[in-house]
Amino acid sequence: MEWLRDKIDDLRQDNHYNNSFVPKDELDKAITLEAVWRVLRESKIEEHKHQDIAQSIIGGTLRIFAVLVRIGYVESISDFIRSDQFQSGSSLDQRLPFNKEYLSSILPEKIATKFYKEQWEYAAPVLSRSILPRDLDDKAILPILHEKHITDGGFGAVFEITLHSAHHCFASKDNKVIVPFRGIKDIVNLF
Repeated sequence: MEWLRDKIDDLRQDNHYNNSFVPKDELDKAITLEAVWRVLRESKIEEHKHQDIAQSIIGGTLRIFAVLVRIGYVESISDFIRSDQFQSGSSLDQRLPFNKEYLSSILPEKIATKFYKEQWEYAAPVLSRSILPRDLDDKAILPILHEKHITDGGFGAVFEITLHSAHHCFASKDNKVIVPFRGIKDIVNLF
């Protein structure tokens, strides 16, 4: 399992604010069905559960699985699947980041604490234009790779930012977006 942990570590990228995040597209490429099967065979999970767990991971629990591989508790994937309330139409990954209370309700406290701290690197939002503002947790890691100050105006400063290509839905060849900016919440509210 160490081999996959190292592979995931290599995917980590620093944003403009020196916070690491794992780009969604890179993680999707790295954790293949074959990799999942190999980890399951190396784990303590009973063999008769491997098929269902592998299908769940590939079907929408990939980032949760990656966090568990990173913190060394891959067997806890069963706890997440057990608590999914048969919500087959949506992936568990879409619920990231989890709050501490939820994690403590399905995982032993030690694992819940480690998962809570690690999950932020895998929960970088995919930004899109929307008329509805979003509230992000203060711990959210934005996928801003570069930020360049352009000018100051009556309502704040204007910056050109470069977003990671897997974390936005804009038709921009160079991934650059120019936005008025007074703080992180402004960026989130614009998209």
